[in-house]
Amino acid sequence: MRHRWFVIPLALGLAGLAGCSSDGNRREHPVLLALDALKQRVDEHGAAPPPALTRDMIEPIQVPLYLARLESRGAQALLFPIGENGADVTWVTADQITVIIRDGVLRATRGLGEDLMSASTPDSAEIAAAAGVTQREYYHIGPDEQTIRRKYTCDLSDLGAEDIVLLGHHYNARHISESCHGAGQSFVNDYWFDAGGQMRKSVQWVSETVGFLELQKLKD
Repeated sequence: MRHRWFVIPLALGLAGLAGCSSDGNRREHPVLLALDALKQRVDEHGAAPPPALTRDMIEPIQVPLYLARLESRGAQALLFPIGENGADVTWVTADQITVIIRDGVLRATRGLGEDLMSASTPDSAEIAAAAGVTQREYYHIGPDEQTIRRKYTCDLSDLGAEDIVLLGHHYNARHISESCHGAGQSFVNDYWFDAGGQMRKSVQWVSETVGFLELQKLKD
């Protein structure tokens, strides 16, 4: 089964979430207001195919915003914040796929198939230091619906300065690589930190079948 986040047009996804709340709630909820603003920009194109996302389209949105891309499915979606649990922030797509992020570090997903149910990870500061070895524990649901715990040992490397462009904005960033192995698997996560020390972009592993999720922080 393919998941709607990666197959429906952007405009339909926005309409789906906005339509599930009352008009009163929509006027008050910042995420729904943001979705309405973006949907209006898309609707301006009438019956034409949904346009490519631009910086101009997201300027009216007054909430933090990620652009998420799933490499294995060649598709993307916007993520809006909907809740916090300590340092973990839950982000949602227009069709209610959720991603949990802590200071840029991926912690969990829901709705992608072989989801990352939870994870023990190094924090953003550890990754930015780019020194030594980190440990990770990932929890996935197996075919028998039982939780599988996998442990990984990871080596951090500073790959130096790199210019990145996120939806028209240029950043002078530091590129950090994290090479992980364990449980008969290996993967490499990549992170880009801007001059202020914020993780501005990352490509992080979710699971064997989902693959890598790219996260771009478009608005703070």
